[in-house]
Parts: sequence; C-alpha cells; structure tokens
Amino acid sequence: MITVRSGMWDLRGGVSAGMVAVIALSMVLVGSTGARSAGKEEWREVFPAEGEKVDVVIDEARRAYALLAPGKNAQVDVEGPARLRVRTRLLLGNNRKETYRYSVAVNGDDGVGERVFPLRCEVSRKANLVGTGGPRIGQAESFAFDVPAGQHRYRFSAQDPPGAKIAVRFYRRPQPQELTWETIVPVNHAGECDLVPRTRLTRYYALPQNETLRLRVGGPARLRIWSRLSFNESMMGDVPYSIQIVRDGTEAQVIALIGRKSTKSIYVERTDLIPAKAEILEFDVPEGSHEYRLRLTATSAPRVTLRFSRAEVR
Repeated sequence: MITVRSGMWDLRGGVSAGMVAVIALSMVLVGSTGARSAGKEEWREVFPAEGEKVDVVIDEARRAYALLAPGKNAQVDVEGPARLRVRTRLLLGNNRKETYRYSVAVNGDDGVGERVFPLRCEVSRKANLVGTGGPRIGQAESFAFDVPAGQHRYRFSAQDPPGAKIAVRFYRRPQPQELTWETIVPVNHAGECDLVPRTRLTRYYALPQNETLRLRVGGPARLRIWSRLSFNESMMGDVPYSIQIVRDGTEAQVIALIGRKSTKSIYVERTDLIPAKAEILEFDVPEGSHEYRLRLTATSAPRVTLRFSRAEVR
C-alpha cells in the first residue's frame, strides 16, 4: 500500500491538497511535513490465561472483565516487543465517596520486578455490574508499560486498599522495530552534490533528465530516498515531476511529486540552481540482492538530486 500524508503530493489521480490518498502499491511515501510512518499498530484485546471473570454493562453493552480480589489474581501471556495497556474499574459496593484511590500490582518474568500502579477514580454514571442496580463501579482508569521481546507472563493483583475488588481488561499493541539507517552510495550517478540545509552539509547524487541512476540494495530491508528537484532561474511556483523506479528490470513504479523551492537550503557546487524542499520515499526491499534503476520524468526541471539510506529488517 502507498499512503500519502502531505498536501504537496500529486499522484496523477485527482488527489487534492490536504487529502490522504491510498493507492495499491507496495511503497510508503512520506511528505516534507517530517512524518516518518503511515500510522501506528492498533490495540487488540488480550485475554487472561487464568482468573475469574465479572460482567460489566456500559451503555447497554456487556463486557467481560477479569476480577482482581483477595486470593484472586489474573495472569496474562504477552508476546513482545509490545505495549500492554490495562483498563481498570474499581468495584465500589455501597461506598458513596466522591473519589477513590486504589492500586494494582504487576509481577512478570521480564526481570523488572514488581511494579505498583496507583490509580484514582470517581463513580461511573454509565457502568454497572451485571445483576446490580445503580452506580456500583468506578470510572475506567488505565495504565500501560512496555513488554520486551519474547514471550512473557504477567500476574496482576489488587494491592490497595485492603480487600479491594478491581475489574481489569488487557490490550496489546506491537512496538515497531527500531531501525538503524546506513547511507547507500549509488552504483552510478551524474555527480556528487553537496547541499547545505541550514548549517549541516549533506551529500546528494544528481540524476539529470534522460539519464539513469542505479542503486544496489540487499534485503530484507527498508529503503529511504530523499528527493529534491533542482530549480533554475526560469522555473516559478510549484513544479511537477515524476521518478520512475524499476526493480530488477521488471517491476516498475512511477511516483508523481510536486517540487517547491526551499528557502533554507543551497547547493554548494551549483549556485545557479536552487534545491526544492525534500520529499521522502520509503518502501520495503524483499530478501536478496536487488538493483533499482531510477529516472527523472514528466518535468521541465534540469535534474533531481537524491540520497539513500537502508535499514535492515529482522
């Protein structure tokens, strides 16, 4: 899937500025807004391996919670790396205070030791235990913590106040892999271009009209490409351009972009040209060694300058 999140993109499909377009390709493009991903993983419910259950009705919807009480714990198996979120509701009985304090203890096999999460709630006006009338349960309060890589088991118990009964539900969200990016030098190019965005010198590689730049990348990996169109004195406003990317001589994709002059960057070696703001393309490289061929098309600009980074995916 290709996901576009910048109003500067022109995908040849009638996408207006500010829209989010999703097109069936295997590449992710990231606009000059600085974003680096298409979105986070969703939270999914995790069900306890052991523990007693209670049913809670919330806005007429019935939901099962695990019960923490004296002598009653809940155990959850979680595969990491992930984030585990625990939603809690204190069972109030006949108490009628305005606010309540309680805490949940967590013991796991991840080497951290016991963790205690203090919480505070008010009486819920929407939730009830099944089989009771009136507000006998607290508002939902949550806490979360990181689960390291591997399979782990956590045991949850009511810590305070003494005799507390707490209903809990569990949700897991995978943590994205931390990627280490390394710079890639093309097999061939039309010259090195030192560019200064603000005060930092960055090396790009020139791709003029009617020429081909070749890049060799090993996978599985993520490939990131920074693209800056070069403006001459006669070019005004937003300038459309396309980059054709062919992998291993067969799989071709054409990415249509919009170049806008940068007000903060200059080329060191070509003061007669002005770089555009950087656009970032990012996509998966399959297992094995692959050759990518890039061409600049569909533009009046004399060239585009590119730089490349690769991150290994385990």
